[in-house]
Amino acid sequence: MPISSTGSNRGPAAGDQGFTLIEMVVALVIAGMVAALVLPGINRGLDGLRLKSSAARLASALRYARERAISEQRFYRVVIEPSKNCLYIIAEFGQPVRQIELDSRVRISSLVIDGALLDQPGQLEKAPEVFFLPNGSASQLEIILENSRGNRARVVNGYLAGSFKVIAGAHGHVLLPGTI
Repeated sequence: MPISSTGSNRGPAAGDQGFTLIEMVVALVIAGMVAALVLPGINRGLDGLRLKSSAARLASALRYARERAISEQRFYRVVIEPSKNCLYIIAEFGQPVRQIELDSRVRISSLVIDGALLDQPGQLEKAPEVFFLPNGSASQLEIILENSRGNRARVVNGYLAGSFKVIAGAHGHVLLPGTI
């Protein structure tokens, strides 16, 4: 019989022989059932987080374009390409300054620019543009983002103040004529 590190030559006690196969299978079945209950909730939470993150990133990019227009006293425009799920910030008559790509599981479902609703595939393929003026004003803009579960977030600007905010759970449009 081998000698243990404590110098004892006693073997394992009668109750210390480990788990039986049945106990292991029962434990795995219980763990599987718990995982089946918990994982869908985690995925819903991640989808919502991706949507909020994309909306916040979009609002941040639009704020950046406005701040650049003011600080450089130049026109800036943002070209929105829903088909590529991205937008480009472009200085007056220049090359893109920055490209922002949204999460691939979030899409731009509709836009309202200066009161015109763009929500049909043909309208969104034309890469709509939003303009930022050196005085800080901008085109009225509302962007609706949607994830794979149909949840929505809205990015809206106050066109005189130029500030952008994210509104979760967007239903309808706030910048269509007659809705303000």
